[in-house]
Amino acid sequence: MDILQIITTIMANIAIIIATIIGIIQLRDLTKNTKADFERRKKQSTIEIIFDLDKVQNELETMLKNSDIEWPIPIEILNDNKKIKTCVMSYLNTIENIAVGTNIGIFDITVIARLNGNNLINRYNDLRKYIDHERESYPGFYVDFERLVTRLLKYRTISNPTDYYSDDDATLKNDPLKKA
Repeated sequence: MDILQIITTIMANIAIIIATIIGIIQLRDLTKNTKADFERRKKQSTIEIIFDLDKVQNELETMLKNSDIEWPIPIEILNDNKKIKTCVMSYLNTIENIAVGTNIGIFDITVIARLNGNNLINRYNDLRKYIDHERESYPGFYVDFERLVTRLLKYRTISNPTDYYSDDDATLKNDPLKKA
């Protein structure tokens, strides 16, 4: 082999190595951008589902106000008033759907906690007797709602949540909800 062939072979190998490195860098960037887009869409869909929950809750609140009923709703009223029970069931079903989605990672737990966490905890406590009553017949009644509330209660353990935010974005550095 003459020197020209050796140099050509070395240059071709260097070009292959450089192309491989560039491909790996582009793949890493694509993965990073895809993950960021997924997280952005996850947060957006979480916000949208919370707005849907607010609509259902407003309907329930209006019905309770018009009926002179306050939280917590007595079980007797739920058993006697079919219209209120239907509205409460619609509300609980919406929450359970959100809870299932959150518990399996479709919705963002931090967004839920910040937008509606205290409300969900309060409503769970208000409806706990009814949920327990229904569990006598249906043991799995709103178990995901209960699990979500347990996770949201962990969020309350943060004395000052803003201390946990990273400097570059709105994610928590040591998010206790991600470990639940």
